[in-house]
Amino acid sequence: MKISGKIIDIDNVPLSGANVTLRSGIKSGKVGTIADFEGYFYLESEEFSETDLFEVSYIGFTPQLFKANELKEKKIMMLESV
Repeated sequence: MKISGKIIDIDNVPLSGANVTLRSGIKSGKVGTIADFEGYFYLESEEFSETDLFEVSYIGFTPQLFKANELKEKKIMMLESV
């Protein structure tokens, strides 16, 4: 299964270096990637299931959780944490 998307802030600015981390299953916390300079991320593994949970996080912003089947060319808008 492939997951991919773009991570931006409320002003549509790409969040380069945002983290995408697997948060369920046997490899929880051990599999992930970071967004590139334009905010894009991509991960692929035959071990991912559609219901695996991924956390998208960036310092100063509220983390968000998504199921793998929701992360297909998904645009993710991060909100600053208070």
